Amino acid sequence: MASVLGEMPEAKTASSREAALHGAHSKAELRRRRSEILAETAARLLAGDDPDREVMPALFRALAAEHIVDATLGFIVTELGESMKLGFMEGFDREMIQRCLTLDFGQAVCGTVATTRKAMHVTNIQRSLDPLADLVRSAGINAYACEPLLVGDRLLGTLSFASRVRRSFDIDDLLFFRAIAKHVAVARDRNQKKQRSGEIGESRCRLIRLSDAGPPQAEAKKTRFDRPSPARNVA
Repeated sequence: MASVLGEMPEAKTASSREAALHGAHSKAELRRRRSEILAETAARLLAGDDPDREVMPALFRALAAEHIVDATLGFIVTELGESMKLGFMEGFDREMIQRCLTLDFGQAVCGTVATTRKAMHVTNIQRSLDPLADLVRSAGINAYACEPLLVGDRLLGTLSFASRVRRSFDIDDLLFFRAIAKHVAVARDRNQKKQRSGEIGESRCRLIRLSDAGPPQAEAKKTRFDRPSPARNVA
């Protein structure tokens, strides 16, 4: 019995070392995987893939597979700049999607980020009474990180990452989310400029076509003054 007891501290030490090594390996592997996901996402955005329909859903699947997030969503500032509309939403039910089709500045977490233009990391939401988190709390979210999409001083929208299991995100997660947000902001800005350029080009083409056609020809109308006067014999 004494010999068995004497071996237990060594066994515990070996087990602790093994667990530490495994944890370090897992963290290193997760960092490597994050770098791969970031590179893949940036490449697709640069190639012109649709952020809302293609890139972000693929990003969500990759992050969910690594147990980093359970949901993602993004808002886009409307053309008038008075509010935001939903760009994409993954990991939420249909009812929640309907509730998030539009969002006012200052409303909930994303609206607050849009107003302040500063990122927010809300933790342990299910045990929090913060009214800003009421919307995501109702969806079972426990950790929530939201980044503003900025190009220079222009706000294009927000990008959020959420977990129902984790109480908070770590610093590596937050830096990763910020890097993704920068790429998404640049892609949105590029797409908006393309759209505006296309609209301007189309307007110019319409003007050119109208100019080439010339002014509309009005149908000539004859009046009694246009008719030649009957000849008269002068005696």
